[in-house]
Amino acid sequence: MSRPFNEDRQMAIKLGFKTYDGAVHTCGYRERYVKGGGCVHCGRRLATEQREALKFVRANPTGFTPQYEPDEQLVNHVPESPEEVVDSPEPSPYEQALDDLM
Repeated sequence: MSRPFNEDRQMAIKLGFKTYDGAVHTCGYRERYVKGGGCVHCGRRLATEQREALKFVRANPTGFTPQYEPDEQLVNHVPESPEEVVDSPEPSPYEQALDDLM
């Protein structure tokens, strides 16, 4: 099945425009790029976020430094018995990140 025919896009191609008014995107804007059909608003927002992130990386060449010091006893602690292993009611940050991705 092919993409639906969009008269506005076809007219924009013939006239040499870079954008046209298409279907409403989830962000609520209608303006879309002729090449690729992506949302102009979301594309600009993403470009701004990437530009700001690059500025941050260039301003901090050493990279991200954690704002806390891990407790060496907790990091290197190995439980000696099964009684010491207790299921935490809160998920670990790793588990939480996996849940957020799904």
